[in-house]
Amino acid sequence: FTTYTTSNHQALHIHSNGLCLLSLAPSHPLLAAGGPRITSVCFRDHDTKNLMANEVRGKKKAGAVFMGPRDMVATVHSEDGADPVTVYAR
Repeated sequence: FTTYTTSNHQALHIHSNGLCLLSLAPSHPLLAAGGPRITSVCFRDHDTKNLMANEVRGKKKAGAVFMGPRDMVATVHSEDGADPVTVYAR
């Protein structure tokens, strides 16, 4: 796979078969040494782009969720009581 890092500390991993995986980059403040401890990650599950009930199958990636740059992916809660961090697909 090929990895691209975005300006907002996200990493996009693209496999040769077209499947994409979005993650936090190692440079993200939530993953920094001495940073806040992550207590929970709540993935989007409230509409037609339900990321928790998604199943991708087959050569044409049937069932895949198509995300736009402003689509919310997850909310990350930390132990320090700060406001949750919202992760977008951009």
